[in-house]
Amino acid sequence: MVYFAFQHHGRSTSFPSQTQPDYIKAEIELNKIKTWESSCLSCRGCVSSDTIQTGLVGLAELYNCVHDLLGSPTTQQTIMKHHDEPIVEEVVEGSLIFIDCCGKIKELLASMREHLQELESAMRTKGGDSSIQNNINAYINLRKRIKKDVIKNLKILKQKDVLFSPILIEDQQLALLIKLLREVFAATTSVFKTILHFLGVEDLQIKFNGWSSISKMMISRSKVNGRELNSANEVKSIDIILGETASIKNSKFDVQVIVRMLKSLDAKIQGLESGMDLVFRKLIKNRVCFLNMITF
Repeated sequence: MVYFAFQHHGRSTSFPSQTQPDYIKAEIELNKIKTWESSCLSCRGCVSSDTIQTGLVGLAELYNCVHDLLGSPTTQQTIMKHHDEPIVEEVVEGSLIFIDCCGKIKELLASMREHLQELESAMRTKGGDSSIQNNINAYINLRKRIKKDVIKNLKILKQKDVLFSPILIEDQQLALLIKLLREVFAATTSVFKTILHFLGVEDLQIKFNGWSSISKMMISRSKVNGRELNSANEVKSIDIILGETASIKNSKFDVQVIVRMLKSLDAKIQGLESGMDLVFRKLIKNRVCFLNMITF
């Protein structure tokens, strides 16, 4: 009888040396993600899109290892033997939660890109004209909706982000498989939470009321390059700048600075979108493989 107390945070994953090579490969990828987690913590809440992209690539590679493991005869025999046990059903339900969450994050990214492109186009064509207020308001309203969606999805992920209770499993192969899959779930939760925090950032305290002149859209170049922006991720930087355009008066407004930053953020979001698409396909592929084994 094998006894496991599953934990994820702060420890390296390790499987017995006699386990299948596929477990060892997965162990390597899991430990890479845990190293990535540590680097995110050192950023103190200002994780960049490039760092998140690295996490998404690592997560996709981890799911490649899981798919290889699920394709092995030993794993297939183990799953089919225990296909109706609650612990196996837990894996099936967990995979669906991540597929749903991944889809919702993809939708948030797509909405961000759409509004970024509209705002960038308006900034480029209208310049400092006060009629751009509607475009900025539309973007800010989107950001507030995203904040609510982020909170909602973080709550869903929190349901899976717990320390699992000790479980008694007689079949050692099943015990090892469940240990691995729960570690994979924890890694997935970590990456998804990081990208959600990246999109949500802090509460938006930005108001745009009754701009009567261009002076209300002025922005100081020193503010754009200031300490606050240097300590913010790309999404928050845009939020800060749009807040400054509504509050700074009688100072130079450099439209091109903001246009470049909007275009840059759009490109970064596109990269995250591609990364989430890749992970989404891996999640679907692994779920189908797993379902085929328990519904034989």
